[in-house]
Amino acid sequence: MNNGIYYFSGTGNSLYVAQKIQERLKDAKLVRIHSGLPDQQISVETDTLGIVFPVYAWGPPIIVEDVLKRVNIAQPNYLFVVATHAGGPRNCLKYVERLFRKKGLTLHGAFDMTMPSNFVTGANPPAGEKLQSILDSADAKLTQLIESITQKEHRAPQNGNLIDTLFSSVIHRIFKLGARRQGKNFSVTEACTHCGVCVKICPVDNISLSSDNRPVWQNRCEFCLACINWCPTQAIQSGNSTQSRNRYHHSAIKIAELMRQENRS
Repeated sequence: MNNGIYYFSGTGNSLYVAQKIQERLKDAKLVRIHSGLPDQQISVETDTLGIVFPVYAWGPPIIVEDVLKRVNIAQPNYLFVVATHAGGPRNCLKYVERLFRKKGLTLHGAFDMTMPSNFVTGANPPAGEKLQSILDSADAKLTQLIESITQKEHRAPQNGNLIDTLFSSVIHRIFKLGARRQGKNFSVTEACTHCGVCVKICPVDNISLSSDNRPVWQNRCEFCLACINWCPTQAIQSGNSTQSRNRYHHSAIKIAELMRQENRS
């Protein structure tokens, strides 16, 4: 049987990690997690299966949780997850382990990776020397992580403290209640060139163009922030705070790699 890596990525961090792991795993198929995947009634059967995703509010993205709950997954010989984050996963890995356990699956490897933040709506993403330092540190850790995966190292998710549990349970649940409506907070300035990049980069078909070719957000937002970070003219804003903030996407990932291509492997 071949190997499979499923990933969800808005600005390229998780895709970059998934690609680097794929380079070392033989016959590894790279599959993007997108809005149509949970409804395709697919069955996943591989020797080694990895799920790579960013941490949102100390838990997995809603769409990743949907896939893990609804897609038929056969127990692989080695099942691993990699959670990318900018400040700590809290109990996210334990959260995901419980999702697998409910499906009768055993998680063998639970890993996390510190990457640059894309959270432009809440803080200023890093730039310059600080950004490069984070990327360099990430690459060094990624080399070790990939070695652990190729050796099929067993690594259980660590038990966090009470605060970690609170963040990855209560606060994450609150985040999920409002995440799908977050797109309504976005607006577009006159800098918009009507290029449609935001429509194509959205992994869940949440953005369409109005009659005057301006983006309109619906109620399926994953809050991945791909649209605001990839906009070539920085025309997309969220309130007044984002106007002076940096935009971030991983420098090794091309925008075409993240544009909606449902059947790309």
